Amino acid sequence: PSNRFGNGSVAQLYPKLDQLSYKDTNYGGDSIQSNSGTLKYVRVEYAGKRTKQAGYHNGLLFAGVGSGTVVENVMVSYCAGDAFEVLGGEFTIRNVVSLKTNGIDFKFSYGAQCNLNNSLAVRNPYASSSEGSRCLEVLSYENEGEVDFSKSQTFVVVRNSTFINDSEDLDTDIERGLVSEAVFVGANAYLSVDKSVISGFNPAVVLDEKINIHQTNLEKIKFTDMYFNNCNGNIFVENSSNNDDLENWYGTPSFFNVYSKTVVFPEQN
Repeated sequence: PSNRFGNGSVAQLYPKLDQLSYKDTNYGGDSIQSNSGTLKYVRVEYAGKRTKQAGYHNGLLFAGVGSGTVVENVMVSYCAGDAFEVLGGEFTIRNVVSLKTNGIDFKFSYGAQCNLNNSLAVRNPYASSSEGSRCLEVLSYENEGEVDFSKSQTFVVVRNSTFINDSEDLDTDIERGLVSEAVFVGANAYLSVDKSVISGFNPAVVLDEKINIHQTNLEKIKFTDMYFNNCNGNIFVENSSNNDDLENWYGTPSFFNVYSKTVVFPEQN
């Protein structure tokens, strides 16, 4: 299922296609346990063709995928679009790597109920898209009018994962506008990140400006046992430079978060 309107929440992947092609790009349904197959020990390189009808394609796109699906030990490298994108569905991704993609490394939307475990995203400042490049993007929708709020909204749990930027000169790359945040969380989405590393971003996390900062909303977005390293700031609301409330909330000892300024990729002599 997804959170879109309609019975079974069936939707089209590429709405700009000719209507005769819709039957080949529909996704969604009612079965949470559905099985879309197995991907294990797979490498995908140089994917992401750009088309007029769909923009950049993904390295791997999981649309309406159920819990019977297995995705383990998969690597997507040098993708022009997003490396891993999930639209709706409910399943677990584990032991996967996204290397120097131009788009987003891991994107979840339209009511996806997913786990991302033991995984890695390595970004490079010189491999990025003007449409937005970050390690993790968690949205409940692209446009609010598309979705039914009586249905489950996007809920992603990330554990034991690392998001890292391999910039050799982070300050200069930030000044040039080549580095953005590692994680973006949209309105009405739920995210829990535990025992993970975010290193070398500008800043570590950005929350949608539509998210009002109060306890109820912050309890939907959890960061625990984190290692925030060498980032230009930690957690901010979009288009706001004052993050005192967020620093106070996520900086309390009960979250067990650590903040550091260790250089991960030292310059070679």
